[in-house]
Amino acid sequence: MINPKGIQSDPNKIVSKLFRAQGYLLSSYDKPSQMFEITFEDFSKSLENVVKDVNNYFQFSFADLIKDIDEAGLSLIEKYEPIEFK
Repeated sequence: MINPKGIQSDPNKIVSKLFRAQGYLLSSYDKPSQMFEITFEDFSKSLENVVKDVNNYFQFSFADLIKDIDEAGLSLIEKYEPIEFK
């Protein structure tokens, strides 16, 4: 198996999806194209999933850690406010 070298692009990463949508948006002075709308929708769905994962982590896993820290009488991190995606 050949191991690729150098910088690799992963089209499934959220930043790749953002830059793809940005490329379609900036490619014309006309109104946003259908390809922009498609790629932006893909980016938006991915972002919603990331925001949901982050909020779930802070609501459950991180909350357990904070509980343990509080029970130990320590104060390391301020309360987390959930991220809203609109």
